Amino acid sequence: MRNLISAAIVFTMVGLVGCGGYVSTTAGTEVDVTGTVTGPDGKPVTGLNIVFQPGEAGARPESFPLKADGGFAGKMVVGKYLYYLAGKSESDRNAEALLSKFPVEQRKADQGRSVEVKGGALSIKF
Repeated sequence: MRNLISAAIVFTMVGLVGCGGYVSTTAGTEVDVTGTVTGPDGKPVTGLNIVFQPGEAGARPESFPLKADGGFAGKMVVGKYLYYLAGKSESDRNAEALLSKFPVEQRKADQGRSVEVKGGALSIKF
């Protein structure tokens, strides 16, 4: 009987711990992210999108519009991502002018700029 009561207490405690605010950060888990993008001059990048290209299986590409303060917010799957700048649409002439201020390599995901997404705030600098 004593073993049965001990087992019930252990299972109850394990169940209560599982109900807490803990967020798993294993691959495939979606988390909230926020961030700020700044240019080489340290000023916020605006009028463009920050694009995250997954570097691992299980994640999907994500693109977020940059606000006036260079900020963005959304959900992403935990993992490693390459990032780059892009226009909000292919026909956005304003974006072409904004993008021309950045070197071509900063408009592609193949340059080794990466960030590890685990949730929370990201700081992206070009």
